[in-house]
Amino acid sequence: MMKTLFVILALIQIGCNAQNKETNSVTNEKNNNQNKAMETFDIDTYNKNKDQAENYIFTLDDGTKVTQFGNQESGYYEYSRKQNSFFEKRKSFYASGKLKIDGTMYFNSYQKGIWNYYDEQENLEKTIDYDQPFTYTWDDILKFVKEKKIDLSKNTTRISRTTEGVIPTWGITWHYDSGRLKSITINGKTGEIVEEKFLIMEKL
Repeated sequence: MMKTLFVILALIQIGCNAQNKETNSVTNEKNNNQNKAMETFDIDTYNKNKDQAENYIFTLDDGTKVTQFGNQESGYYEYSRKQNSFFEKRKSFYASGKLKIDGTMYFNSYQKGIWNYYDEQENLEKTIDYDQPFTYTWDDILKFVKEKKIDLSKNTTRISRTTEGVIPTWGITWHYDSGRLKSITINGKTGEIVEEKFLIMEKL
């Protein structure tokens, strides 16, 4: 009786171990897939539709405007922006069409949020969170802009940010009055204004 009970317990343990191994295998496979680039650039479709300037521009059903460009030498690129959005999704691809980099950009000014970087085998090499140093966030900037009645739609309005100095900083420049721009620098951690100055607008 004891021998039979021992055999049953041993079989149960083996079954549990096998199930754990299977679960771990599935988990590892899932984690590996999460670290893989799952997107490719459709080179054939791009080549069929590109214009003389080698741009393929189209609009998705939700109004998102997509611009694709590139070649076998430089690799391929895709920029997409939703209607009325300040931010643009940017992706670059290897010549093979495999995803190389993807992230979000504020116009041509600064990188926002998490950017992913992949090698040519589609493995995730690194991620960089460009928002990480800034506790004074984009939402705080929007509140500031609204309080100052700064028009973000004007081409004279510029918002930038940098981590090159001792502290991370935001920069805002806008049309202040006739012939002048105002430029301010804001502490990216505290929101304190660290510099204000006026710039003379160049006459066309």
